[in-house]
Amino acid sequence: MIAIVGFMSVLCIALPLAFSWRLWRLDEPTRLGWFLVFAESVVLISLVMLLGRWDIAGLWTGLALAVLAIIAALASAVRHAGRPWLSGDRGALWRSLVPTIASLGVFGAALAYVIGGMSVRDDPRDLSFPLTGGRFVVAQGGGIGILNHHSDHPAQRHALDITAVDAAGIRALGLLPKDPRDYAIFGKTVISP
Repeated sequence: MIAIVGFMSVLCIALPLAFSWRLWRLDEPTRLGWFLVFAESVVLISLVMLLGRWDIAGLWTGLALAVLAIIAALASAVRHAGRPWLSGDRGALWRSLVPTIASLGVFGAALAYVIGGMSVRDDPRDLSFPLTGGRFVVAQGGGIGILNHHSDHPAQRHALDITAVDAAGIRALGLLPKDPRDYAIFGKTVISP
């Protein structure tokens, strides 16, 4: 289990870094090519930001990666601003962009699916927050399985997993500590929703 959690944390950090680096170093001959790579990067980084367990990797880590991606995109946009939208050899241009367009379509559909799973469903209930005395995040919540492992079980369909985070935005000391006192949520007051 610790290997899976560690892998997911690294993935949450490595993918946004890789796509930010790609934008930073991008040298497309046309603005259309740049725009498609930019759009693909935005979609993939957005998916990671929405699906990542930032309570494990660190809430501030996610924010720093988002800022880094914005800086890389702005620098890349400035560098590509004077380039033509299309090149003279349009056939070669389109052939070079097919993988990016395909990726944008697949991951764009995945992003739309995830965003749809975050929307309010059927008959929402107005409840008070059940915890006090800290900073909390919903680690598992939403209407689809990729966002909330409870969603496929009728008795747990509206369940949430809530974790506390410390000032650094991390839920625990270590990936999966054995001592409950190492979790930020330990000792927090639970009240009735």
